[in-house]
Amino acid sequence: RLKTRGPDDAAKRLSEIVSWYREVQAAGGPREYYKDAEGTLQGCGTPGGLGVDCEFFESVMVPTVMLDGFLGFEPTPGGLRIEPRLPAAWRELTVDRIHLGGRVVMVRATTDTIELTCMHGTGDAPLEITLPSRPWRAELVGADGSVIRELPDAGGKTPCVIGSEWSEGVMVRLTRQG
Repeated sequence: RLKTRGPDDAAKRLSEIVSWYREVQAAGGPREYYKDAEGTLQGCGTPGGLGVDCEFFESVMVPTVMLDGFLGFEPTPGGLRIEPRLPAAWRELTVDRIHLGGRVVMVRATTDTIELTCMHGTGDAPLEITLPSRPWRAELVGADGSVIRELPDAGGKTPCVIGSEWSEGVMVRLTRQG
């Protein structure tokens, strides 16, 4: 939906799913909510059914849309690619506790900035970050707010490489240009 209809439509559908989830939880969970429904719940070895119980791994699709979808965060062999697609009504989106190359990272995106902050770790190898295709100013910013160095912006084609200097408290800050 995000790719074919855009972020605003996807956010609307996500809101509907969240409302349904609240309704199911208020009823006492999936088994209570669907106890009078025709058919069986998927899970615990039961074939067919609704697909909302036990080992139903697709349940992770809803929270995954935040990272993979709206945030546009994609792991690559050497690091990551990022290109947020925020709905117009969202001022920002933050996802934290992302494990990446020996680091634990928090990512915050608005329409004009993307911040990737190393919360823990230093990584054991250089990390490649492929920036969004639009023009961005990319900086490595210290925990004290000072700019450590500017990073090259290759317009989404060539990743910039960050080494061990991206450690706890240090941020990769992207600011939209133009």
